[in-house]
Amino acid sequence: MTYSILGERNANDTELCFVVYKRIKSRVTHPASQLWLHTSVIQPGKGGIVTHVLGEVLASGGAGEKSRYFSADEITHPGLENGNVMVATKVEIEKQKRGTCTDPKMSCSSAADCTPGVGAICDAGQCKEPSWCPDGKELTSKFDLETGSVGIWVKSSIQFLNLKPDRLFISQVSKLIQYPAEGANVYTVNDLLKLLR
Repeated sequence: MTYSILGERNANDTELCFVVYKRIKSRVTHPASQLWLHTSVIQPGKGGIVTHVLGEVLASGGAGEKSRYFSADEITHPGLENGNVMVATKVEIEKQKRGTCTDPKMSCSSAADCTPGVGAICDAGQCKEPSWCPDGKELTSKFDLETGSVGIWVKSSIQFLNLKPDRLFISQVSKLIQYPAEGANVYTVNDLLKLLR
């Protein structure tokens, strides 16, 4: 994920914090001198964030279901945008095959309400069209995932174009620092939820 900001920066080389202000006010702390610079203009900045997910989950199925292992890739797929992370807390698995079937999630009053150009029809208030259809009589497997301990490693950088165009402020990218330690760059899902309160 990349971003451009106009705002306040209290920066050091191990953390990235910014608050966007609409008013014209900004202050920057340089990590070496701890000198506060007060300016009367907004300092534009550009930066980037990369995230990595650490951990996996062993989930118990419902009644009669076996436990199942979920890797970090399975519980964070699909990636929607670079730098963003979506962590699943519930997974439903249903065996499917390609075919033509009604979709209970697509209600209709006529074929015009269904997907155009695929030969869909409206059958008893539901679209019947080529789709992924249930394969047999097997029930959907449902897993509630305990993802609170899954870690998110955040690597970030920012550059203030008017203040120090030749300097790139970078978070710690070579080692993991678990929150709540100083300069933390790894947060569990539980840590992030607690910080939102």
